[in-house]
Amino acid sequence: MKNDKELISVIMPAYNAGLFISEAISSILNQTFTDFEFIIIDDYSTDDSWDFIQSFSDERMITLRNEKNKGTYPTRNLGIKMSKGKYMAVMDADDIALPDRLKIQYDYLENKPNILAIGAQHESLGMEYKIEKPTSYEEICACLLDNNCILHPSLFVRTDIVKQIGGYDERYIYASDYDLMCRISMLGKIENLPDICMIYRWHPDQITQAKRFEQQRYADEIRQKYQIAFINKFKPPVLHEVGETETGFPDIGRVIGLYVMGACFNPSFLIKANSLLDIITDNLHTSMPLRIKKGLLGFGFGIIYLLRNHLVSGDEDDILEVIDNTINNSVINFQEQLDNNMMCEIGQYLITRITKPKPINTFRQISNQIVLIYIVDIIDTIHFSSLDIKDLYNLLLRIDQLNIYPTKTKQILKKIKQNYMALQESDYVV
Repeated sequence: MKNDKELISVIMPAYNAGLFISEAISSILNQTFTDFEFIIIDDYSTDDSWDFIQSFSDERMITLRNEKNKGTYPTRNLGIKMSKGKYMAVMDADDIALPDRLKIQYDYLENKPNILAIGAQHESLGMEYKIEKPTSYEEICACLLDNNCILHPSLFVRTDIVKQIGGYDERYIYASDYDLMCRISMLGKIENLPDICMIYRWHPDQITQAKRFEQQRYADEIRQKYQIAFINKFKPPVLHEVGETETGFPDIGRVIGLYVMGACFNPSFLIKANSLLDIITDNLHTSMPLRIKKGLLGFGFGIIYLLRNHLVSGDEDDILEVIDNTINNSVINFQEQLDNNMMCEIGQYLITRITKPKPINTFRQISNQIVLIYIVDIIDTIHFSSLDIKDLYNLLLRIDQLNIYPTKTKQILKKIKQNYMALQESDYVV
């Protein structure tokens, strides 16, 4: 048998978990698999958590207390730096590990050297329903295009992988576990075991409940970053790369990812992609904001990608007619409601629409060119600031390169250069 602290490092941060922490600690100390180190870090709790931690006496425990509250992910990273185990097991101070959890997960990874990390199924306390976690790598990749599908306190991962990617990204204060799973999945296979290994406790003081809105904002950023990385890594060579415009509407980014999965993993994902696209299209409404992120423009960019890469079929002008008409109406009749960022994003969208492949010079293309001319006239009335000038300048450059309204665009570009000589021209690159 290997020496203690060489096989598994169980890492558990704790903050004001006095109601539950004794049960959590006991569930690890009573595991049928005994060769582990148990790193418990109290994140400067203001309740009796630290007293409960100190009440336990076990040579496998390594305990310390932060000198100030640092947050769960910085505290987890501290535990990772201290860890010596071949594997790392995540544990939360309000959950319960079933007695065979470590043995089941250890045996699985020992026998599956190609798997980097695993989660497990769980029972719930405080929830009336049970959520089955997807088990295969392909299913998990598809799920990550939308959200995390690894119960974090059930995570069991090769320690060298976690250290290789630098642990948790502490910028994502309330969603770094989602980011961690996305990054690991891009390195290799992750799975969820069919075994129930945890009892997960739901209560109002959890991060997922208390910081729900902040967590959603971080999750949105992680989701888009993962969609872009996943699609560009696994797409067939004939497909163009995606960026922030094509994935600005989260569910369209997910659809593109599912089409890619259908091409490189399993054709069944094509059915899921078609079904999701139908749902999104049916629920689209013109009252949505004219923005790339979570707005009509993002939906339009995603549809353009799908059509021009032949992932779906249809006439681009017909499909995007409602969005084009909404843009036309907004620019011509409600231009006072358009801020500079919105004009830049609308202009970027219209340029993409105008430069579509054959047939060219359609009525819709001509109509979109007219709206671009309106935008140039609006820009000519703006009192510029150094904060908004770069994107507008680059938009004008692109319009000028298309030889649309050339006299006016050149006049405005010249005016901007004259008024902002202090800004380096090298910054203004299309």
